[in-house]
Amino acid sequence: MIVHQLKIKKIKYINNKLYAFNNIDKEKLDKNSEFLIASITKIFTAISLLILHQEKKLNINDTFKKYLDHKELANVKIIDVINHTSGLKNINEGVDYRKGTKERYNNCIEYYNSYKKEKLIKHKKGTFNYSNLGYLLLGTLIETITDITYKEFVNKNILKPLKMNNTGFDKTNTTLYNFNMNKLTKFQNNERYNAISNGGLKSSISDMIKFKNFHKLLEHKSLLLFKKTYFFNYNKKDNIYKIRHNGGINGTDSDFMITYDNKWKVKEIKIQFTTNWI
Repeated sequence: MIVHQLKIKKIKYINNKLYAFNNIDKEKLDKNSEFLIASITKIFTAISLLILHQEKKLNINDTFKKYLDHKELANVKIIDVINHTSGLKNINEGVDYRKGTKERYNNCIEYYNSYKKEKLIKHKKGTFNYSNLGYLLLGTLIETITDITYKEFVNKNILKPLKMNNTGFDKTNTTLYNFNMNKLTKFQNNERYNAISNGGLKSSISDMIKFKNFHKLLEHKSLLLFKKTYFFNYNKKDNIYKIRHNGGINGTDSDFMITYDNKWKVKEIKIQFTTNWI
């Protein structure tokens, strides 16, 4: 059902019903319309690391000194970065958005260490402090261990097995808008189409519904580790698992939630994508 009533374009999926709104340019939205899912990408990054963990190519309880040569991060644990409890600062400056994961990470390290002369560890270890820099670090770790790009790893190990054919890092089939309801600038478009590990994926509602089977990619021990990540919440009273993340960047606002019973049977899926960050 297509309804024209809002000043933004929005597509929402709740309990097997699809709602789409658009009165900017009358572009029709449906379950295959593609949006940048922004920080929901972080779930894919964490799953990538768990796949490497079960392949014994890394241990998520290890510190980075085993894999990367960076003194300041030597004693930082992978699992703490996954959970935003490593003390790493967030990333707001010194980033070239035209670059990919490893290049962007190195660009940021150079900016803070050489130009601003600031330390990357800013917060008390163990406390939650959201860090996009941390997820650039995790993507860099994936590329270092596998010797392929983050994009190639995610395509091969997550998107293809789950048959998420409308998900990836290329241009979308949907027109996106910025805060002023204008089409994105060239720079904003470049920002969206980089294969980065902290927020570069684009997807559709139909594909994110397929993502409900992500647990089939992981062995039992890896799923137990996933349950220790910040994406995961257990409601003891109702005996259900909830996985949720949202995100926003130029041209999109995204929200994803899925609940399972204790046998990983889906109880509910809620997805909302908006073509303007509201």
